[in-house]
Amino acid sequence: MKIRRRDFIRTAGGLALATVARALPVLPGPQVQPGEKKFRIAIFYEPSFPPADGMAVGRQTLQDALQDFDSEFLGVEELTKRLSTTHFDLFLNPYGSTFPKEAFDRIS
Repeated sequence: MKIRRRDFIRTAGGLALATVARALPVLPGPQVQPGEKKFRIAIFYEPSFPPADGMAVGRQTLQDALQDFDSEFLGVEELTKRLSTTHFDLFLNPYGSTFPKEAFDRIS
């Protein structure tokens, strides 16, 4: 799976802005027009996986922040099988710079 850096930064920046904007009462969440697909996000989540870089975001926090998106939590095995641009628009790793070695080929 190859993603151009510019596309990744634009997507990640949009997601970060949407997450922050959603918390502000004067700005509505992302609006999806009829027939339009929601943004698809693959979230790596494995309860036993060690966080790094001071990152420790809980599953409920992620669910709350991404409730307006079509998001799916994937464990290590699911990442190795399903992570692709065909299924998802963005990959979110809440563990900082650490990632599962088994899924490196899919993530990179």
